Amino acid sequence: MNNIETITARIAAQAQEEIAQLDRQTEQEIQQILDHCAAQAETEYDQVLSEGQAAAAAHLEQMDSMDALEARKLVLAKKRELVAETFDLVLQQLCAMEGAERASLLAQLAVNGCTTGTEELVLSTDDREDIGEGVVEAANILLEQTGRTGQLTLSDDTRSTQGGLFIRAGKVETNCSYETLLRLAQENYASDVAGILFV
Repeated sequence: MNNIETITARIAAQAQEEIAQLDRQTEQEIQQILDHCAAQAETEYDQVLSEGQAAAAAHLEQMDSMDALEARKLVLAKKRELVAETFDLVLQQLCAMEGAERASLLAQLAVNGCTTGTEELVLSTDDREDIGEGVVEAANILLEQTGRTGQLTLSDDTRSTQGGLFIRAGKVETNCSYETLLRLAQENYASDVAGILFV
């Protein structure tokens, strides 16, 4: 019995030793796996962080670019608004002209706009009553001074306009109202005006 106990004890001790050795080996393998996972996690973390920083920088750059574009749009819109206001002020000044100054301007518009010198001038109701005859007379004198025919006449018709006139030759009319002339001037010279306003 002693022998059996000795053998059993030896087998038990040997089993304990093998179990202890397996535990140590398992712990080493677990530690190696943990070290490998930690290294891989750190690499992936660095990569994700780097990609995130690059994406954030690209997004920030895009936002800056969009902000700059939006700012340029706002500046351009404000410049257009100021140019339009400038032309509105010119219209107000033209409409504020009175008497001989107004008649002289309308006569010059008639001379510049007529082709034969025999057209009819159509004015606003107020201008026709106040200065109509004077405009026609002054325009005819200017035409004759430049060697052209000066036989413009004043139409009985009137137009609803803030100022300026219409030149009628038969069924064809040339619109020389202040509003139309300034709209055309704004289309053609807005960049020149902007260049003067925003030096």
